[in-house]
Amino acid sequence: MATKLYVGNLAYATTEAELRQVFARAGAVVAVHLVTDRAGGQAKGFAFVTMGSPAEAQAAIRQFHRTRLAGRSLTVKVAQDQERAKPARSDAEPAYQSRFGAFGGSGITPVRGPRRSGKPPAAGGYQSRYTALGDQTAAPAQPRRRSRRSY
Repeated sequence: MATKLYVGNLAYATTEAELRQVFARAGAVVAVHLVTDRAGGQAKGFAFVTMGSPAEAQAAIRQFHRTRLAGRSLTVKVAQDQERAKPARSDAEPAYQSRFGAFGGSGITPVRGPRRSGKPPAAGGYQSRYTALGDQTAAPAQPRRRSRRSY
């Protein structure tokens, strides 16, 4: 079973052939993927090297972690899966949705004061679109007036 390694802090001039040659000293190299920028094709300074077995991968980590290649100290560790690297999303609703969800959504609209006036926001910064009983006949928030200045 192959093991993928993350190799970081590479010099931008490093090539896949160089990495394959260096990591071949620790064991069989299955694949080398040097990550490049989509727009310009410039190397981003890290790569993924797939070793033939977990034992060879551990040998490569012990042999090359914090060693110098092209004047840069390498970082070599086992690569994480993308699913595990990202934090898990919670399906729980935010607190404001759970409190006001009975009224058909959050029901809270931020209200801003006039532009550049320096006045604080009106009524604590929030205005409810609904009454306390959930009646949707409450008056909607007034639209903001445009200033007389021409831009």
